[in-house]
Amino acid sequence: MPALLTLLLIAPISSPAESTHPLVAGAMQGYSSTHGINVWTLRVGERSDNESLVQIVGVDHTWDKLIQKMTVEKTFKDIRYVVKRDGKPFVALIVNRGFGELHLPGEPTPLPIIHNGSLVMEGDAQQFLSDYLEQVAAAPM
Repeated sequence: MPALLTLLLIAPISSPAESTHPLVAGAMQGYSSTHGINVWTLRVGERSDNESLVQIVGVDHTWDKLIQKMTVEKTFKDIRYVVKRDGKPFVALIVNRGFGELHLPGEPTPLPIIHNGSLVMEGDAQQFLSDYLEQVAAAPM
């Protein structure tokens, strides 16, 4: 018994801060369009970090299925998801009370989207984070 107690006392204790995976929200958010486009968002890091992972699926664009880390800007009237594009901020997604607009580079008009509870139920936050980390690891440097 004393050997077990000694082992427990000297064993390293890991904290959430030492985890290899960043902190994420417990649930994803999902939005969809009448054109069959789905948009997933997931807060990553502390809430105060104002960052989110965003994936667009079902669109004929280079962003299809790409998971991007975006800055979240909360204004008085909406929430904006902003990504750097050619060194400049680009507002990709604007949401307000369950409704929003998806803006894609090179497209002349935004696509209307609406919050989709079914997508929220399908979303797996930890798997989404793992997919993002694999995508980043596989990207050429």
